[in-house]
Amino acid sequence: MSAIPYANILKAPILFVDFENIPQNLVDELSRLNAKNIKIVSGNKLISNSQEEFLRKMGYNVERVSGEDRYETGYMIFNKIKEYINSDSVIIANGNNCSDAISASLLAAKYKAPILLVNKEVGKYVEKVLDEKNNLKIYISGGNKSISNEVENALKKYTDKEITRFSGNDRYETSLQIARYLNSNKKVGIFANGEKFTDIIVAGIIANQEKSPVIMIRNGNLPEKLIRYIDNANINKKIIVGGEKSISDNNMSVIADL
Repeated sequence: MSAIPYANILKAPILFVDFENIPQNLVDELSRLNAKNIKIVSGNKLISNSQEEFLRKMGYNVERVSGEDRYETGYMIFNKIKEYINSDSVIIANGNNCSDAISASLLAAKYKAPILLVNKEVGKYVEKVLDEKNNLKIYISGGNKSISNEVENALKKYTDKEITRFSGNDRYETSLQIARYLNSNKKVGIFANGEKFTDIIVAGIIANQEKSPVIMIRNGNLPEKLIRYIDNANINKKIIVGGEKSISDNNMSVIADL
């Protein structure tokens, strides 16, 4: 989640591996990209040391960016991002709900802002960032079931600026709220299943390339709010991320016909 702004700053794709195995198609893609540097954004409980060593033996310059958990990893990524940019904004999302962070990825790209993760409290790593860079503009992605009002109130002491929260009844409405707020390239829409972790990460990368919002949908009946948004936005290029099990052929046809 926090890796998306970092990947965009580096202009680097995000590629997936499992714990022990680096698939041949990934090896082939690294060769096709003529990559020299690889950033592993994960601890060795998710991507093993043997994979890291394998990549080094292939001649790549490998750097691992990781902390003891996703919250410290988010802080470590923030420190990497500030080597390249000096942002005056930060985005706060729930560390247990990747969809809200992905919805905010285009927001992160627009304001060159890191995405920091919280849970039931602000947490020491977010506090470190806000202490270090005082009076940032703070955006919250998610309703008070994701990030409580108590957490929002605790954030207020770090800034004199108004905190902007994007909140719908669920992750799907939150993604629409952010899309409307950005008023970005409305002629392009990126659609992904809000329950599919890998699909929405890929969608976040494509969204930043297209300067277009990620619109999350369920693989069932499309809600009326979504249909109205697509019609009003006059989207004429629609990118579906995921196979038929993620977004059904029927829903793809409905989106295409709008």
